[in-house]
Amino acid sequence: MNTGFKLVHSNRGPPFSFSCHSCFAPQSLTLKQVSRMKQQRADILMSIKPVHIGNIASRVKTHEFRKYLIPRSVSRIWFYTSAPAQALQYVAVIGNGKTAEEISEAAGGLGMSEFRSGLKESSYYGYEILELYEVEVPFSLKDMKERGWIKGPPQKYQWVPQAMLDSIPLEGLKKVF
Repeated sequence: MNTGFKLVHSNRGPPFSFSCHSCFAPQSLTLKQVSRMKQQRADILMSIKPVHIGNIASRVKTHEFRKYLIPRSVSRIWFYTSAPAQALQYVAVIGNGKTAEEISEAAGGLGMSEFRSGLKESSYYGYEILELYEVEVPFSLKDMKERGWIKGPPQKYQWVPQAMLDSIPLEGLKKVF
């Protein structure tokens, strides 16, 4: 598929050049910008019910179950907690999606036995929650919309926009576990 765009490595001048066939001149990208573009594909925003994020935060629930496979490049889920909270409250570092057969028999947690036995309807993949961070001053749905980060609550998932990553540095979040 030819989109008309290409990223070109150069030994002279800026490290990368971004060209567009319909543009008048190539746009230069720094290594930092290229790195940010790659980093963005590591973060998704996903909705979760308050009861489930509460169980994750208390470590009663060790896996998040979904019917779809999240891209392997994703290492963090930014959880938007649905009503009544309606806010971005947590960021989880996750493992890659696994089917029930791929998850260790020793793995426990709320919902795991139902997942293994196939009783957890429309859940085909489990994502281990490896670390959890709290956004100490949550961002409401209204805040996120006003900042242009989202248009509404995420339905399946959406990529975390760069502006959001820039505004909420991971280093500044409170580690829950």
